Amino acid sequence: HLFKNGKHIKTPLLKSFKLSNYIGANVYLKLDNNQPSGSFKIRGIGYYCQKMYEERKGNMKLISSSGGNAGIAVAYTAHELKVPAKIVVPEATSDKVVGIMKGYGAEVVKHGKEWREANAYALQYVEQDEANVFVHPFEHDDVQYGHSSIIYELEEQMEQQPDAIITVAGGGGLLAGILIGCEKLSWNDTSVIVMETEGAETFHLAQKAGKPVRREHGITSKAKTLGGNPVCESCVTLAKKHKYVYSHYVTDAIAEDAAYKIANDERLLVELSCAAGCAAIYEKVPSLMNIIQEAEKKQKIANIVLIVCGGNGIEVEKNGLKLY
Repeated sequence: HLFKNGKHIKTPLLKSFKLSNYIGANVYLKLDNNQPSGSFKIRGIGYYCQKMYEERKGNMKLISSSGGNAGIAVAYTAHELKVPAKIVVPEATSDKVVGIMKGYGAEVVKHGKEWREANAYALQYVEQDEANVFVHPFEHDDVQYGHSSIIYELEEQMEQQPDAIITVAGGGGLLAGILIGCEKLSWNDTSVIVMETEGAETFHLAQKAGKPVRREHGITSKAKTLGGNPVCESCVTLAKKHKYVYSHYVTDAIAEDAAYKIANDERLLVELSCAAGCAAIYEKVPSLMNIIQEAEKKQKIANIVLIVCGGNGIEVEKNGLKLY
């Protein structure tokens, strides 16, 4: 599938008996929180950076803009390729995330209140040297194609096509990759359930409007890695083409509750954005339950995949978990 030169690993797919019993379906956890960079982002970013490395024969410096998983993936990839990286992050980016990036050897610059401002600043650096390669956190064909590797892995790991895949949407890169993979494999009847948090529900707004829409008051959710404002146009276009794409959003409090539940039920530490996906099961969102009921009418048990997309935005403290 042309992914062999990327920097990601093939992650486990494990059946959750507790979640399966809870909703009356076979629930499988795709553990991309086990990626070397801590999230799915390394799939597409690693693929794109490796491709550029080969084209430029190693003569490059990576420039990116992300205060979350994409920035960490760029820093990790640069370390593995032994090339320099400069990452511009919003001023509110946590010390933990900045520390992870610096730990891989990346130069980190803080600028702007939100990602859009950081991104515009990063683009200024790109123009300073022809060796600079800009790595967009989510809106690039190669990045999104690289993310589709998760679907090819599911094809190898599952005995049959899943009835539904639960994911989240920040900038929409992972969603685009999932939809690209489903199209390539003709998984046209696999439903894709997209989860977000209230205050970061930009895909929900885009799906209603039929095009990317900015939240007027910015991202107000604590789940900052869901902060694509707006989502990329490609994920909206691909969602229109796919038969079954459903959008839901939950409050930060519900997502936090799901993070604690998945930690207790499955021994998994996930960040708040990922927990929004877990909430689809714990809250039994309508589209998911409809899929399960339709399978039951055919005397079948639905097969559901939950993408456990990342676990960087979490800190374990003596008095509990700090989620962001």
